Amino acid sequence: MNDQLIHIGSMQQSLSAYGLAIAEDELKAILAVISQGAIVRLKEEVLLIYANERLFRLSTSGYTSVNLKVSDCMVEAASPKWHLLKMELEKHNLLQTSAVIQNEFDRSLIEELMQKEIDSTQEANRYISHFWGRGIGLTPSGDDFLIGYGMMQAVFLKQHDWMDALRDSLDQKTTTDVSEHYYSSLLDGYISAPFLELIRAASSGGEPEQIAVIINNITQFGHTSGLDTLLGIYTAICGNEADARKKELAHE
Repeated sequence: MNDQLIHIGSMQQSLSAYGLAIAEDELKAILAVISQGAIVRLKEEVLLIYANERLFRLSTSGYTSVNLKVSDCMVEAASPKWHLLKMELEKHNLLQTSAVIQNEFDRSLIEELMQKEIDSTQEANRYISHFWGRGIGLTPSGDDFLIGYGMMQAVFLKQHDWMDALRDSLDQKTTTDVSEHYYSSLLDGYISAPFLELIRAASSGGEPEQIAVIINNITQFGHTSGLDTLLGIYTAICGNEADARKKELAHE
């Protein structure tokens, strides 16, 4: 709609970074008759969906806005427990279960990222250009990985070089429309609700059981989309820890 994708899901589903949630029965009625190419318009706060000679009207005036800005969820973080999140992620053997790694070069790049922080746009471009759009589906595995990594760069307040490189790639490279909108949302500081919930749980000192439940839910997203994004998150945490260790050694 006006070159802006909108993910419409049910209130029983997770809220997308660029979406809205409607009643389950309303969504089912739309999905039963809609087809690719259907016209969708926004007119005076009413979303008009034309599907197979039917017109659905979704008034947006009464919708509740949900804050999915990643920076805001860190405001009250006193002692983030990233080591707990890392430990829970390690239980899922993400290097093997995700679809990001297809060859030894893929693996070598991820292992490099696990040992350092990005300190220049040029360095970020090396990894982004390789994984950008790599894979199949609405959100290729490489895109999911980059978005997960970028989420944590924003959390660690080390995102400038990474986000600048992502922004340049978004202007120059082509991937799926869905991935492009997730990238755009991330660049604006917004992520999907389940990942915000995960970051909030870890950053606020949540219990391992709570973190594990959220992770398990995320692993169910898509064919491997959730796993691919979690690998990006895990890689960023490893890199942040490695960078902290190097700085400690330098001060000894």
